[in-house]
Amino acid sequence: MIKKEGFTIIEIIVVIAVIAMTLPTIFSLMFLSFQAQNRVRALQNVKESGDYAFSVMQSLIRQYGNGIYKAADSSSANKVCGITGDNYTGRLYFKDSNNDFFSFSIDNNRIASTSGVMVYYLTPENVTAAAEDFVISCERLTDFDPPLVTIDFTLTVGATQLRHEDKAELRYQTKVKLRNID
Repeated sequence: MIKKEGFTIIEIIVVIAVIAMTLPTIFSLMFLSFQAQNRVRALQNVKESGDYAFSVMQSLIRQYGNGIYKAADSSSANKVCGITGDNYTGRLYFKDSNNDFFSFSIDNNRIASTSGVMVYYLTPENVTAAAEDFVISCERLTDFDPPLVTIDFTLTVGATQLRHEDKAELRYQTKVKLRNID
């Protein structure tokens, strides 16, 4: 009897059928993995940007803020959160020990720190912050406690993207006490 080496047509058809059934599953798992990586990358980008902006704002207010005003003018009419029960929501200007003012606002959909005529962007261009979601307020609970500044904002990355996995949004909120009061 002659012994044949190789595969029969039935064996080849079975192998092709098994491959045809498993290949779409493998590709869909790979596609889902790529989508998850894009989502993680977007979240990481917005988190890094938000953490940096948050840290800078907290540090500047805590370390250098001596007084809080509703305009960049140190007259007593503009001072806010100076007495017990006083609170204010709106753009705040912080006076430092050199009698210079700094503030935080939304400029071109980015969080910006303004000191004198200089504007420093705290978030990159691809991470946006809406002006209506950006709130800085202050309150004075007692005359013995320094003013308490509340920072609240939401950052978004990929807001104009069509694909859902390229979008991410995080909200930041904290309260900061001023150390130095004039």
